[in-house]
Amino acid sequence: MSGFQVHKIVETLDGAVVRRQHWTTCNVCKGRLESAQEWSRHRAMHTVITQSDLDCHIPQHILEKNYEY
Repeated sequence: MSGFQVHKIVETLDGAVVRRQHWTTCNVCKGRLESAQEWSRHRAMHTVITQSDLDCHIPQHILEKNYEY
């Protein structure tokens, strides 16, 4: 997932840099990300979980209980 987009704006006046701005947004919900914690939260929130992922994370005691000998 390329879930983030970096925006950069550089304003110049007579060839001199007057102001620089940069920020990051989430491509899924278009939310503005201000910190690393928000990046992590958005990455977890928008990551698709497949059935294969779920199958790999079934606790062992449940697998043993449902396994017929």
